[in-house]
Amino acid sequence: MTDGPSIAALLIPAACLAAVLAAGAWLGRRNSTGDAFLLADRSLPWGSLGLSLSLAGMAAAYFCAMPNEAYWVGLKFIFVPAMIWTSLPIVLWCVVPLYGTLELDSVYEYLELRFNPTTRAVAAGVYLVGMLLLLGGLLVLPCRAMNLGTGLNMPVLLTLLVTGSVATLYTLLGGMKATVWTDVGQLALMALAIVLLLAAISNVLADDGGLSCVSEVAGELNRTNVVTPVFDQSAEWNATAAGWSVVSAGWSIWAFVPMLAIVSIFFFVADQSTLQRLLAARDRRDMTLSYLLGCGAFSLLVPAVMYVGLGLLAVYHVKAQDEMPAAWVVRTASDPQTGEPLIGPETVIDRTTIEQLVADRAILDPNLGQPYTDHSELLTARDEVNIDRLATRAVSRPDRKRSFSRERPKRRVGGERLLRNGGDQLLWHFVRQRPALAGVVAAALLLAAMAVLDSALNALGTVVVIDFHRRFGWAERWLARRCGKLPDDLDQTDELRLARPVVGALGAAVVVIAVVVAQFGGGLGYVLAVLSLFAGPLLGIFLLGLFTRRTTAPAATAALAIGIVTAAWATFGHHVGSAAIWPFDGKPLSCFWPISFGLAATLAVGWPLSFIVGPPKSRRELTGLVASLGRWGHLLEVEKVVSSRDEEIHWIETDDPPQQPWR
Repeated sequence: MTDGPSIAALLIPAACLAAVLAAGAWLGRRNSTGDAFLLADRSLPWGSLGLSLSLAGMAAAYFCAMPNEAYWVGLKFIFVPAMIWTSLPIVLWCVVPLYGTLELDSVYEYLELRFNPTTRAVAAGVYLVGMLLLLGGLLVLPCRAMNLGTGLNMPVLLTLLVTGSVATLYTLLGGMKATVWTDVGQLALMALAIVLLLAAISNVLADDGGLSCVSEVAGELNRTNVVTPVFDQSAEWNATAAGWSVVSAGWSIWAFVPMLAIVSIFFFVADQSTLQRLLAARDRRDMTLSYLLGCGAFSLLVPAVMYVGLGLLAVYHVKAQDEMPAAWVVRTASDPQTGEPLIGPETVIDRTTIEQLVADRAILDPNLGQPYTDHSELLTARDEVNIDRLATRAVSRPDRKRSFSRERPKRRVGGERLLRNGGDQLLWHFVRQRPALAGVVAAALLLAAMAVLDSALNALGTVVVIDFHRRFGWAERWLARRCGKLPDDLDQTDELRLARPVVGALGAAVVVIAVVVAQFGGGLGYVLAVLSLFAGPLLGIFLLGLFTRRTTAPAATAALAIGIVTAAWATFGHHVGSAAIWPFDGKPLSCFWPISFGLAATLAVGWPLSFIVGPPKSRRELTGLVASLGRWGHLLEVEKVVSSRDEEIHWIETDDPPQQPWR
């Protein structure tokens, strides 16, 4: 086993990058119009759309962060696949019949039909900015982790540039077809990586029962309780867990579960990136099948990644002497002048270095806090560093479960070891010891990041082209000059010449944002904070439009702004010193609360404000757009009949989608 980079760890990701570029060029060769590029002419099969859908939203963040997070919080992540199904009623009853019947290109077209063009433009603009900021964070997570997994010393900025540029290039070349079909291949590689990881974990634990050991260790270390906090030990223990785990730091079932439900519904109601897969389906039946397949695949993928994290928990506690670096658990003294610890996470502690470290009084007794004076007491009979002589251990409090056997369970762990370092390298240290596995896992992580980035770039390109160019004439004169035509003569063939530069510019913007985010740390906390700022308020105005008749366009727009401000207050308000602004004693809220605050504020303001500002639309104008007013998507159109006396207006129901203005 090795701890450095290998040829396999470098060649496999490189081969995957070349493959997706070739696929993008091949699949995009027949794109001749804007609709072919952005929506594949609504001709993609539901199977490929469903598999692609399973990688939408936060898939890269889950694949990247969940093994480390599951190490700390265990089965609590089972709420993630469970809550994805909270979107089922609204998708099957509302989204599919409404969006499918209207044949929308952009979900924000609905907001114009329900409210007015201003509401559509504001919401699309908020989504555009929010997604760019979110994608910057999502790109940082896997790129930073990939360097850890391969053992590369390459700067994270270079990894960001390569990953972002490749994803942008094949999306620019192939459009929606490249996005969907490369996602299918990316999902297959992710599944292979998970299988190989579980096989490697089983091999390490072979003498202790293989994968059956995982559930026993999880129970002994209190990882199978999905409601209560993971740790019930000292303040130091809780602080350590919170330092390595975003979920552990902010855990509250009352915040975590609503957040997951809101995010799931947002993705399938108001997120163009996710819904573009459904909009590209051939008909409503294919939309439904794509949704069900996507949620089903996601519900298998997330528990599998979670199980990998629990497997690492078993490996590092049952086989700690062989698998865990001593620097992770050692209690170290600090430099009296700088206050920095004398031993860092990358310090090598072995039989050749431990004598000098003890002589420097750098290693402290884990319980007494006094420096060791004799290095020999820290070595085993095999002349190896004794992990348990360095580690602080907690009293194990196993989960209480009913047992139908009178035999007492086998104790595999004598108490959990406190990780003082390395809590962000649990997966990557394991795979670095196995070079071939490191290459596959790094490639899977790389492609998971690209799966989120390519679909989002395609969706953001759609928003720019459909919601701003096609509807409001943005860049119309520029495109007309480029095509040598008059603005009124432009068609969808010419739109392709706008869509590709737009996708390229958006990809460049994401890379720039990712570089900035990487300089300030980034991480899962940043991703959740940005998502909270715009997801809740955007979902709120869609819900106001779908389920209330009274809500007016000015009220919806104002509610969106207030929801964003509220979410920002819940996210950043603890930095304000004034108790009048932040009445929680300067303590931050859990990172799972702001999205609920943003949604609640939008709903609480939007409907009452409608009684003050803006006239509501008539019943006939809302038919087909609001719940309980006709069939979803079947609108009433105006038919003018000119008589000898007056012009009479008759409202008729039509099955044809409304014709949107080209300019």
